[in-house]
Amino acid sequence: MTIEREIFSALIAQNAFQDEKPSVQSYAQLAVDKGFRALSSKQQAVVSPFLQKKCEGMKKPNEKHNNCQNIIGGRELVTALERSEQYKGWRCESCRSAAEK
Repeated sequence: MTIEREIFSALIAQNAFQDEKPSVQSYAQLAVDKGFRALSSKQQAVVSPFLQKKCEGMKKPNEKHNNCQNIIGGRELVTALERSEQYKGWRCESCRSAAEK
């Protein structure tokens, strides 16, 4: 499975498209079913922004939010999506590691 398929599959499982136009989830599902390269250039342009996500950062009790600026993509985004419930948001590896300390 390509990384795009993994990301879109994880996004669909997380209901990440619920606030988007229905066509966005349709294109993402098409990318899962037939592959990202099977989408037209217009369809790819619609769903490509979802292949990366800014880290939501973290805040430990009695500390300020770290305002993490990391961009998560590729396999790390799949991991962040899979662990989003555990960490209460989409976090980069650095923020997930800091949260465990």
